[in-house]
Amino acid sequence: MKLVTFGLKGSKERQPMVGVILDEDIILNLQPAAALYLKELEKEKDPYLLAGQLIPADMVGFLRHGKSAMN
Repeated sequence: MKLVTFGLKGSKERQPMVGVILDEDIILNLQPAAALYLKELEKEKDPYLLAGQLIPADMVGFLRHGKSAMN
């Protein structure tokens, strides 16, 4: 698994996001992916808020969360 920090091309805000490279041209944004997992499988009531806490927007913050973020 290759982790990456990325931004949306052409975006004015250029806020960094943490993702994982799935294929040469495909990056999965981990925050919405975590929110979907929490909503569908964990039946979390506010999955987007919790995903934002578990998956910070910057790589250093993500890595600081350690195993809980990687899970």
